[in-house]
Amino acid sequence: MKVLILGDIHGEFKLANQLIKMCIKEVPDLAGVFQVGDYGYRFPGVEGWRTDFKVPVYWIEGNHDNHEALKNADEVFKICKRCDGDGLNPNPYSSDMYCPNCEGTGEIQNFKVRDSHNLHFMKRGSVLTFAGKNVMFFGGATSIDKNLRVEGRDWWPGENISYGEIKETISRDVRVDVMITHDFPSVSKVLKMSQDPNRDFLSELFTRFKPRLWFFGHHHTIKITNYEGCTFICCPDVRMEEAFVLDLSNNEIKLFEVENKTGVLSLVKGGR
Repeated sequence: MKVLILGDIHGEFKLANQLIKMCIKEVPDLAGVFQVGDYGYRFPGVEGWRTDFKVPVYWIEGNHDNHEALKNADEVFKICKRCDGDGLNPNPYSSDMYCPNCEGTGEIQNFKVRDSHNLHFMKRGSVLTFAGKNVMFFGGATSIDKNLRVEGRDWWPGENISYGEIKETISRDVRVDVMITHDFPSVSKVLKMSQDPNRDFLSELFTRFKPRLWFFGHHHTIKITNYEGCTFICCPDVRMEEAFVLDLSNNEIKLFEVENKTGVLSLVKGGR
């Protein structure tokens, strides 16, 4: 069973759709997409992601997602066709939908969904089993440009991992084969970066679970390092038109690249 590991999107959903569809063409048995954060969820100026493929996408939050809106990420978000307003609700007096913005009913029951139904938000510490492998998802990272952003508008303190989230997660009796995070654990020293509390928290996850594979984004580059039996892979963002394909049956990793409008797969050295 193969999955695509997709890097940061930052609201570039057209590019994400193109990359995923090209990968599906080259890898017809692709079973899912794991996205490593910075989706751009409800970020200022970012519209919802309308997918035009059926493969499920499992995504985490990064540090460029609306963490306040993520509290309700499991809800189906609807938009009124009449006024394009948010927040459609069931009409208590009929089977129609009711829009609090234009107070319209009837025709607006044919609502449009802001984000597609095959997109699944994975909360911190959630585990998904694919091909007998347990994949843990744990979003969150530090914004180095926090001082240039405004809290509640384009920055939210919820980007930071809490001690309580880590404590609850490491107390669980579960085997983790693959880890999907937005940043890397500081203990791995994948990239030369200054000390960071969120990376230190991720180090606790590594110490507890010792997965064989760890994919992350945030840094918009490709970097592969091995540390204490684990292969750490930094994923490129979608603007680079590259992503990784993981075969969960044997841990084989291939780089998927778009060259001359054609998808090309190449084996990643050390990615087994």
